[in-house]
Amino acid sequence: MLDKIKRKLIGYLVTIMALILLTPHIFFNFFFTDNKKTGKSTEDEELYKCVLKYGGPPEPYDRGMLKILKIKGILKNKESNKPISNLTIKLKRPEIKTLSSDDGSFLFELYNLAYKKFEFEVIDHENNIIATKKIEINYAFNNPEINSYNITNSTVEIFL
Repeated sequence: MLDKIKRKLIGYLVTIMALILLTPHIFFNFFFTDNKKTGKSTEDEELYKCVLKYGGPPEPYDRGMLKILKIKGILKNKESNKPISNLTIKLKRPEIKTLSSDDGSFLFELYNLAYKKFEFEVIDHENNIIATKKIEINYAFNNPEINSYNITNSTVEIFL
């Protein structure tokens, strides 16, 4: 019984000590920090979110360093030309997988790659390779794009 009371008293003592030590820090941060917006545009905020998601850039940041490759594709049936859904599309080098959506489309978004040739594999539900397709990308990184990002878009159709 006394042991339980001692443990409770020690717990209360630790809590009180933590409050005593943290109160000046909380008070200072609440009253003396500048909570005003820094005036960033929404474009910079979106870029900041992207950078947080994919890793921070070296400072100072140069938008010319970020190169984005978007490969959009669609899986279609050879005879009927209808889209095929729920199949795995594997991109080799770098090895990334995705599923085709209900309309047969898929998207790979790649950052800062130096590859020009890519190979796709379409894999069924039993892990059998149904089809392969090789493509070569001609990068347009030096062309001015919207928001001054270096974006190259590519479209792929794979017929099964």
